[in-house]
Amino acid sequence: MIQRPRLLVVDDDPDFRRLVSHTLRRHFFVVEAKDGCEGYSRALSVTPDIILLDMHMEGWSGLETLKKFRELPRMAYLPIVMLTSDSQRETVVQAIQAGASDYVLKTGLNQAELVTRLMHLIPTKVEA
Repeated sequence: MIQRPRLLVVDDDPDFRRLVSHTLRRHFFVVEAKDGCEGYSRALSVTPDIILLDMHMEGWSGLETLKKFRELPRMAYLPIVMLTSDSQRETVVQAIQAGASDYVLKTGLNQAELVTRLMHLIPTKVEA
């Protein structure tokens, strides 16, 4: 039996979070978090294969949450994709410099493209 990769979706917009989660459930085992602090806590208990993280949130921003994830040895190389409506070059550069694996814009979000980008970031597990 093939297991779906575990995806943690962290977004403070409940409607958008539900929409993205619903869309991705066919391909991933989805866990949701409403903000960076809850996302960090969930990641410690669930250990996702990949994280989809909103950039602008109340409390811990996506950038702050990303940095906290990268401080943990077991999450230092975990694929983390920033999801935001902010397309400013400076914001994109900050996210990549802080350790984001990819950067996806919410506006014009294409389901097939998102799934493909996420799946390509997950390391293939080789069995001996």
